[in-house]
Amino acid sequence: LDLADDGISAEAEYGSYSVKLTWIVKPFPVLELASPADRVLTTQLALAVGHGESLYLDSGQVLLLSEEDAEVSDVTTISTDTWVMEADRPGRLVWPIRPFDPYTTDNETRGRSACCLFSVDWQGKIRLKFEARKAT
Repeated sequence: LDLADDGISAEAEYGSYSVKLTWIVKPFPVLELASPADRVLTTQLALAVGHGESLYLDSGQVLLLSEEDAEVSDVTTISTDTWVMEADRPGRLVWPIRPFDPYTTDNETRGRSACCLFSVDWQGKIRLKFEARKAT
């Protein structure tokens, strides 16, 4: 773990894979993942949005997170009224993802506890830029 004035970085190894994760905070927040692996890796981010919220996609599409399942490909920019996330390559947005719940018969959390997933394949390096917005 390396701490610096402009961010933090850490390296993780699993089997034959290693990934360096760097969180840069200045001049704007960026999450950078880098790996020397010669294979395509997948990063999955659970987004802090839930049932009833709207996501605005770079295609101009507005996705209302409702009871209906949704999957959108070729997404690079996702935003809400309070934040924006921009990836340097397209990924896939999936709604809903239900966390594991051992107290239900099918082990899935119901309804309002669901979250949205952004999944992106990459090789070499990927950068995800974040921006906060004032709520309107």
